Amino acid sequence: MRLMTASIAFPMLLAASLGGKGLSLKQTNSPPPGDDGVISYLEERGLTVHSTDAHSATIWTSATSGACQVRFTTVAPEGWSQTIVAEQTKGTDDHLTYAYDGRFYAQQPVLRTRFENYRRRVVRYFGFVEPDLQIRAIAVSSACPPKLFGPDAAQRLSR
Repeated sequence: MRLMTASIAFPMLLAASLGGKGLSLKQTNSPPPGDDGVISYLEERGLTVHSTDAHSATIWTSATSGACQVRFTTVAPEGWSQTIVAEQTKGTDDHLTYAYDGRFYAQQPVLRTRFENYRRRVVRYFGFVEPDLQIRAIAVSSACPPKLFGPDAAQRLSR
């Protein structure tokens, strides 16, 4: 009897699983916000945004205004690029910070970002729309004015 129950339950479970995946494919995910939000924020502050540097391990986009230089990149929620980002800003006068969830962090909050990334993946698995997670590393030179990143900056840079 147990074999018969298992032979009925397994196909039903398989159908439910594949049905959920099929529903998630039919729904359109809104495209994740790219770096356009960061670019528009920096341009509003009077910085000129330059093309990305695609020759480095982490692709940085830079913006300048006189001696002030800001570089930013979107990093992996799992923290894979944290060491590379730290190495690429080492030996400079840049102040490295991470923008995530409307706040600035001195170091990437890897446990929080990893957990949130997995939570979003599970939600998407069940067919709900959930945008990709955006964590940005931002390197700001000491020549930049302190008011460059005001109270609204973390919210806008981590969307």
